[in-house]
Amino acid sequence: MANTYPTAEVKLTIVKEAWAGRKIAQIARKYKVCRDSIYTWMHLATQACLRAFRPQKRGPKFKRLITNEENILSLKQKVSELESEINRISHNHQSIPSHKYARLVRPDRCPHCGHPRILLNGYYPVKDAHGTLVDMPRFICKQCRKRVYS
Repeated sequence: MANTYPTAEVKLTIVKEAWAGRKIAQIARKYKVCRDSIYTWMHLATQACLRAFRPQKRGPKFKRLITNEENILSLKQKVSELESEINRISHNHQSIPSHKYARLVRPDRCPHCGHPRILLNGYYPVKDAHGTLVDMPRFICKQCRKRVYS
């Protein structure tokens, strides 16, 4: 005999009978379910009813809409911050760590085969204008496996 789980309609009739005052043990024998399941279903039904009858505000809830002027001002501020970051990096790229610089100078495509997947493949030392060694990123193409230098 296969175990059949009661459908939602059967559960509702069981809960209605229990709320009507019939004994739980009788209902459990009649529908061949566990008494603990009936108590659980009654608790869930009670919680759902309480949620349904809870007072709520009427009408749609709108999020605050950003006006075009506010949006334009925030975008202009972001653009100016990014431009100042680009200027700072282009004039003094040795002051930032190599891994940050590697993200900025990563080529879009391999110059040998044109494949778009270029991976970081370590760093190599280069002397800058002051004679100090700076780590420059080295890349490798995923397809042709040739090294790409920035």
